[in-house]
Amino acid sequence: MKFFKTFLKIIGIGIAILIPVLIVTYLYFLPNMIAGLENSKGIQNFLKNNFNIELTIIKPVLNTSIKPKLSFTTELLTLKQDSQILLNLDHFNLDVDFSKILKRKIILNKLGADEIYADVNKLQNLKFGDNKKEEKKGKPFFRIDMFSTQFYIKKCTIIYKPNKDI
Repeated sequence: MKFFKTFLKIIGIGIAILIPVLIVTYLYFLPNMIAGLENSKGIQNFLKNNFNIELTIIKPVLNTSIKPKLSFTTELLTLKQDSQILLNLDHFNLDVDFSKILKRKIILNKLGADEIYADVNKLQNLKFGDNKKEEKKGKPFFRIDMFSTQFYIKKCTIIYKPNKDI
């Protein structure tokens, strides 16, 4: 019986320490890590060395709160390959609500950008590992609710040249 009480005390202390650590990580460290992506050479070097892709992120901001909501914005996000722009997102904005995550539902509140430039053909030609298409069986684990999402684009340029073999 004494062992059981000691075990419960240790578990209680562990939980009492773990919960504040997770909260501080979510509210403070995670947004600061995302803000550090602008100066992070690790991701940029990985993409450059493995896929010959240049990534530029200017002023990424992740906002978290006690409420299960998350907001991610960047002033500029650019993907280049061989000095040619594949994707350019100017003032990208994403707001997500995780209040129904236990029901396996993620609510997308806002998704947009002031300006989007995409070269679809070049994006399709990117190779990330094995590009084998796998058939998905069953339902996805999370549903993304976009029923009341605010989508916006102020200016959009999409380049696509259809394949003549189709």
